[in-house]
Amino acid sequence: MRLNLLKLYAVIFILLIMIIPSTGAAASYTPSFRLIPDGRSEVVKGGLVYLFHSGTQDIVNTLHSGDVFVVYRINPLCKMEEVGRVRFVKFVGELYLEAEVIEGELKAGDIAKEKNISCLVVATEPCTR
Repeated sequence: MRLNLLKLYAVIFILLIMIIPSTGAAASYTPSFRLIPDGRSEVVKGGLVYLFHSGTQDIVNTLHSGDVFVVYRINPLCKMEEVGRVRFVKFVGELYLEAEVIEGELKAGDIAKEKNISCLVVATEPCTR
């Protein structure tokens, strides 16, 4: 009797291990801007770019309107070159932020850094809806 009860508990435990991870909730966010993965469009001073970030609470707590990011591009020799600066404007959804170009010419695929935060420039123009 005791052995059967242990087997039953073992089966229930194994089933729970298999079921619990598969019940996680998923969410998605459709950005209100056009993603330009080929990076052909450049944005100059005064234009807006959209940056992808990790979405952690640390970033939300660290960034303030007006913070300046230095933007880098990886050259053909795999070295980071400074190509401009952007000023943080506002958060757009949970994973993106809007920034104004204050110096340089930026493309999608550039990397923006400020203190210990790094973001990827993912878009250079809003969607027209």
